[in-house]
Amino acid sequence: MAGRVLPGPVWHPPNLGWLLAHPPAPSGGRMNRKDFISIVATKAGVPPADADKVLTAFQDVVCEVVADGKDKLTLPGFLTFEQGARAAREGRNPATGEAIHIAATKTAKVTAGSKLKAAAVG
Repeated sequence: MAGRVLPGPVWHPPNLGWLLAHPPAPSGGRMNRKDFISIVATKAGVPPADADKVLTAFQDVVCEVVADGKDKLTLPGFLTFEQGARAAREGRNPATGEAIHIAATKTAKVTAGSKLKAAAVG
């Protein structure tokens, strides 16, 4: 066997029809990252590791855009990501009722697009 290279494991996508009819059970009524990666990988016909890399890169890009605050990232019909701002205001300490100052802050703003809204309605 010297000099012979054995091929590594080959990933084969599961039966897409079966997976769509029997999606992974979300953890506690919510879909977790692993479930999401599995479904995306199957629909795209790529290994789960590649789908995970793409999702991580997507998260990095969205975070960079929101942190920069100069641009807005729009995926037409799906989602828009941008940096939002909250003005300084007066609030109350719920335990004591004492008036407190709440400083201005920046926040992430995510807006649903028309196709996503339509999907939610059914």
